[in-house]
Amino acid sequence: PAVISSFVLKKVPDAFVRPLMLSAEVFNSEKGKAIGLVHATFSGAAVIENCVKTFENNGLEAMNETKKLLNQLPTLDWAGQMKKTTQVISERRVSAEGQSRLQKFISKK
Repeated sequence: PAVISSFVLKKVPDAFVRPLMLSAEVFNSEKGKAIGLVHATFSGAAVIENCVKTFENNGLEAMNETKKLLNQLPTLDWAGQMKKTTQVISERRVSAEGQSRLQKFISKK
């Protein structure tokens, strides 16, 4: 568990992590969901297709920047968070992707 421990500890409370890592217990996706390791489980093509549809119309650049932002915010104080979020929204709005999506929204496409 050494390689993944820092990532797992960000998501799963220590009370679950210790027994699982020390015992090397193999567990299923439902237990992973119950302890907070994953937020959803899927079975069947239709469910997976619906999940994909949730994201397919989003801007790829915007999703990438959102993931970066969400990783950075916990490391910043309140003022740093306000500065960073303002910076990101400003950059996304003037980007080619942002302008294209804004025009689609305005024209109701």
